Amino acid sequence: MLITIENMLTPEEVTQVRATLDGGSFVDGRHSTGLINDRLKTNEEFDRPGGKVTDADRIIGQAQSRVRDEFMRQTLFERPPFQKLCTRR
Repeated sequence: MLITIENMLTPEEVTQVRATLDGGSFVDGRHSTGLINDRLKTNEEFDRPGGKVTDADRIIGQAQSRVRDEFMRQTLFERPPFQKLCTRR
């Protein structure tokens, strides 16, 4: 399942992430899966030589933390749990 989160990255962060991706290379995604799934996986992945963490990884990780923290703050302190997430019709 894919979930869209609007404005997760600031415009400046998007520029920085794109610069990292534009300056790198991509490899066949099947290299990161086991033997069973290699026939199902048809994506490309950013090549991280030696598993090195990139600036893009750090920026996205920080954005994920911000979103998680905001979700928890809203869920725990601003409204009853799940009120906005689930609606009755």
